[in-house]
Amino acid sequence: MQRGLLFLTVSSLFFLAGCPNKGKVKPTSSPVSSKARLPELLRQIRDKRSSIQSLEGRAKLRVYHPNGRRSTYRLFFQLQRPNRLFFSITVAMQPVIVATSDGKNCALYQVTQKAFWHGPSARLPRVLGRFLPPQLPLEQLVPILFGELPVLPAKQVKQISKTTKLVAYRLQGDKHVQRLWIETLTRRFVKTLFETQGKPPLSLRYGTFRGTPPLPKRVIFENKKSKQRIVWIFYKYTVNPKIPIKSFQQTPPKGNVKVYRL
Repeated sequence: MQRGLLFLTVSSLFFLAGCPNKGKVKPTSSPVSSKARLPELLRQIRDKRSSIQSLEGRAKLRVYHPNGRRSTYRLFFQLQRPNRLFFSITVAMQPVIVATSDGKNCALYQVTQKAFWHGPSARLPRVLGRFLPPQLPLEQLVPILFGELPVLPAKQVKQISKTTKLVAYRLQGDKHVQRLWIETLTRRFVKTLFETQGKPPLSLRYGTFRGTPPLPKRVIFENKKSKQRIVWIFYKYTVNPKIPIKSFQQTPPKGNVKVYRL
């Protein structure tokens, strides 16, 4: 019952959406050759993205519910590769949820409920599963917010379409199929669709990129089966700030706070 309360409370508070920095980015790369292979494209994209190691700022999380209703929340965040994060979610200018992961341990404090949860970092996505895809581990989620989509292992890779602007691939694994769209001129991820055995299809896509280095203004998670769409809208951030490890850790606040194990 206590765990059910956690999911109920968090699910009522944790949908957010954000907006990134403004600034025009001029492509400097030449278009991808028609003979370019996916491994080479991925290497080029990751080489460019690797310069982004941490991110700190503010965002909004906009959640579209199956009944057509929309919720918007505000978020202060700190992110660091590969799997460190700090989220402070506010409603009416007051913090209601504080979530942290230092890569090994995670914690979630429900301010209004005075409940503190802690456990292995791998369990945090499950706790936040009503707001972010629970099947995405933190080491995938953090790069996603940096503009780097996850690419799953595949036994077969096939180019399924190509235009002057976009190239698309189909990746077949043992229990999944992934479709991946890449912008050829700028060598940036645009969209991916996961179809995994036993799980509903999940799509991730980016809005426009802004700033230097370019980061997505919007990150859109969508589950068409459940008719749920979550949009991060970044509106203020700093690239590669120095964030101390203690920022990704928290202990139970003093006072009448109940402590639970995840």
